[in-house]
Amino acid sequence: MRSLVPLVALLVMACSPDELVCRLDTECVGGHGEFGLCLLNRCAFKDVGCAGGYRWSDASGSMANQCVDPATVHMHVDAGAGARDGGTHD
Repeated sequence: MRSLVPLVALLVMACSPDELVCRLDTECVGGHGEFGLCLLNRCAFKDVGCAGGYRWSDASGSMANQCVDPATVHMHVDAGAGARDGGTHD
């Protein structure tokens, strides 16, 4: 039984809702059905209160609920809609 404790702890951490990883914009759908962007493998949603127009989702780990840097948004937009992994080019 003791050997299962680390395994269970690892599974709980991997499934933590505090940090969800995305690869595509289509994976970023908010609680009210709004679509977001997948930036740096984390979801961000529109927020007019942020200079770049987006705020990290509450499941973005240490970046949660902070405004997304405008340069990150522009990099994604420049890569094209639906870009994978935050706008990097393959």
